[in-house]
Amino acid sequence: MFQSLNIKIINEHIIIEGEQALLLDTGSPTSFHATGFIKWAGVKIPVCSSVNGVSKDYLSTNVGRNIDGLVGMDIIHRFPLLISLRDNQLFIDDDANYSRSFKQIELGPFAQGLIAIEMLVNNRVVRMIVDTGAPISYINKTFVEGLVFEREVTDFHPLIGSFKTHTYRCKVNHINEDAPYYQEFGILPNLIESTLSMLHIDGIIGVELFKRYRIQIKNGQLFLPPQGI
Repeated sequence: MFQSLNIKIINEHIIIEGEQALLLDTGSPTSFHATGFIKWAGVKIPVCSSVNGVSKDYLSTNVGRNIDGLVGMDIIHRFPLLISLRDNQLFIDDDANYSRSFKQIELGPFAQGLIAIEMLVNNRVVRMIVDTGAPISYINKTFVEGLVFEREVTDFHPLIGSFKTHTYRCKVNHINEDAPYYQEFGILPNLIESTLSMLHIDGIIGVELFKRYRIQIKNGQLFLPPQGI
């Protein structure tokens, strides 16, 4: 069932607004809702009431807005969708054929369900998990050696709570024919960085990607509509 939902950036998180206030999080394999179900594309989907200690209250406190639950990849994979921050809309069951795709990467079973892409950062190939739940992007510290940090940012992660990171300004290329641009990358805490390294992943590309492109998620891959941005 085709459906459009209003979305809004709040404190650098993509929030679905309406009957339910939901965090859109492609970095989470699992969805949850305080009531135990999420209404999505006309379907009432049973979910957990919390995931790994992350609850409605935890999200609400850290996002800075009342949040009822989180939509993760278990639901996102079931319905093709288009995320358009330009229009403040999320279109569910948008099954159009978009031919321009990002360079996709296969992930092992540990990260099953997540999406990863290959891109260039400072002219070096990097492998990044796509995470709309990340308010800033992150990269392994080896990719910013010798650079001067821009600023200090506070973020949070369910495994370690609140943390601070320095950000660095880096040149980014996603698709060969697209012009490069510059964006900030932080450095992840050692525990998270080590976990990603075991997956041969160099970092996380966060909500900034969705600010620059209208993106379709379909069949476990990312695509750009013909009009692109």
